[in-house]
Amino acid sequence: MLARGRGLLAAELMTRCHAPNCNQPATRKCAGCEVAYYCSPRCQRQDWPSHRRLCKMVTALLEEFQRVWSALGRMIDWMQDVNTVVYGRPKESIAEASPPAPAPAQTSGGQITS
Repeated sequence: MLARGRGLLAAELMTRCHAPNCNQPATRKCAGCEVAYYCSPRCQRQDWPSHRRLCKMVTALLEEFQRVWSALGRMIDWMQDVNTVVYGRPKESIAEASPPAPAPAQTSGGQITS
């Protein structure tokens, strides 16, 4: 029941404007972190002083995740190569498929995208 409640809260946060004192439906999201949603550029500008720190932290976290994910993919490729050379097994025997690469994080300084 708690997980369901959290899911509803997350859905509500993504559909309502994050600006203070605004409860309008949000149709735009912050291009920097893609976490905050806004109803207009005016509301985003109003919220930027309080959102700035969160935006920068989330963006940095996404960039680090992408760096680690890329390194993990290179390590899996290396293990598959070793497996092929040492044991004569096909590359796909270690991992059924390569992990999908996450979309690159955009660091556009918190601009709104639709």
